[in-house]
Amino acid sequence: MLTPPSLPCPDSVAIHRLAASDTHFVIELTACRGEVPCPDCAHLTHRLHSRYCRTLADLPLQDKAVSLVLHSRKFFCTNGACKTRVFTERFPDLVAPYARRTLSLHQALHFIGLALGGRAGAALARALKMHASRDTLLRSLQGFATGRGSSASRDAPRVVGIDDWAFRKGQRYGTILCDLERHCVIDLLADRSSQSAARWFRDHPTIEIISRDRSGIYAQAARQGAPQALQIADRWHLLKNLGEMLQRVVERNYQHLRQAARDQAKKNAARQTDEAQTEDGFCRFNSGLAVPVITTTPVARGPTRAQEKSHCQRERRQTRYQAVVELHQQGVGKRAIARTLGLSRMTVRRYLRAGEFPEIASRGAKGRELPKQIDAHREYLSVRWEQGIRSGTVLWNEIRARGFTGSLTAVYRLLRLWRAQDPAAVKNSVAGAAPRCVSIPSPRQVSWWLLYPEKAQSQAYRREGVQPTRQAKALIETFQEVSHPVRAVTSRGREFIEMMANRQADCLDRWLEEATHENVPELTHFVKSLRQDYSAVHGALHFEWSNGQVEGQVNRLKMIKRQMYGRAGFVLLRKRVLAD
Repeated sequence: MLTPPSLPCPDSVAIHRLAASDTHFVIELTACRGEVPCPDCAHLTHRLHSRYCRTLADLPLQDKAVSLVLHSRKFFCTNGACKTRVFTERFPDLVAPYARRTLSLHQALHFIGLALGGRAGAALARALKMHASRDTLLRSLQGFATGRGSSASRDAPRVVGIDDWAFRKGQRYGTILCDLERHCVIDLLADRSSQSAARWFRDHPTIEIISRDRSGIYAQAARQGAPQALQIADRWHLLKNLGEMLQRVVERNYQHLRQAARDQAKKNAARQTDEAQTEDGFCRFNSGLAVPVITTTPVARGPTRAQEKSHCQRERRQTRYQAVVELHQQGVGKRAIARTLGLSRMTVRRYLRAGEFPEIASRGAKGRELPKQIDAHREYLSVRWEQGIRSGTVLWNEIRARGFTGSLTAVYRLLRLWRAQDPAAVKNSVAGAAPRCVSIPSPRQVSWWLLYPEKAQSQAYRREGVQPTRQAKALIETFQEVSHPVRAVTSRGREFIEMMANRQADCLDRWLEEATHENVPELTHFVKSLRQDYSAVHGALHFEWSNGQVEGQVNRLKMIKRQMYGRAGFVLLRKRVLAD
């Protein structure tokens, strides 16, 4: 008989016979120890009671399933003081009592279950010739301690980050805790409450630093459960609160932003420089900023705001379409075109399939049919349309005097169809019209430009081949000139960002005092919130710790949860997240 060193217990078993088929290996093993210990009293005995066979599944070999036929024995315990009279021979390095799989196979299935869960893990195990159902994989996780959880109990955490995560967004949340020094998750809590978090902190008295967001729940939990620990506010959340505060200021002074955009459009139209190239009567600043240029040609009646917006959007789409076609003719791939122009691949594919510029169907063409009452006045409306009357309200009042009883919407729908059939007329009317509205950037975009002017100037806007760096800078400068609150908050905001980037914790008190004197309600409220959480904010400006890696672990948790289609219970989810 052979005793190869590859067996986990060569002193206990030996290979008796080996049989192979096209899909299977069968290895017969025989127990070879002369004396065996009793599992209860550890007394050695050699009195044989009987023999029996155990069939075990083992790890596959050469893409074939492996079965072990173990010829084992039962013995009498010769210790008179032991309560066990007959026991079976144990093989602790090979198989657990009553098990049908070897320890190596059980461990492999355990790791597959941790990595993939039940259904996906069962599919992988089946492909690897380790047949196990999804329920078997999930059961295998119950008998193993979580790797990081067990090590965390031995290595007491000192610097901890805490944040919430969603079982179901907007409805139910849990808590995640990470060791920021070892870069790993140390525990998951089933709820988002200060009581459970404080209880966890009390069970870990070695904690010295707690990094958290601006939530009052975790601040209260830290005060109750770990009063000895220093709390640190996450710097990203502080910057987020600063940006939201400035955005509210911009929204409150939106009329000044509109006036700044108009003034900037007039300056650009007067200069006619290369920085503000015009196209079809519009001066383009950004993908969100298209300001019409004032012309000297007077007209009796200009287009409506909806007409100007529709024409502007059509010109932008047509510019993008021409850029897609030109790049495609140069041999550039669809993915590269989408990346270069900032478009989705579906849009690029749709443009290339169209063969010509794809017009958007008007709502009138897709909607309900026109009412029959307007048919009697269609000829009159057509004559007035050819005479240059484009106002739906004017035409509706004229045909009402001629006996029309329908609504103004019916006239609008008819004119919309005519405009779609005659875009040149709309284009000419828009190009020669005086501007009636100015499309300006969103308050969120403007607040970004105000806080980070150097980044706003370095951004490459590829959507239309336009890089509005100087125009954006001029716009925010004009906006600050006409609005004192925006100018004051922008100045204080930039100081706060610089103070945080350089970790100037000593300047925090002076900044809070000076910001209070600006008399801007939003800034005053922001300063008040910082004072209420002063120690945590001061710690954020002094220490290196933040919640960045905690957010990364939350993303990993989301991926694991979605792998199981959101149906995993908390116990299983916790085991997979805490696994090594």
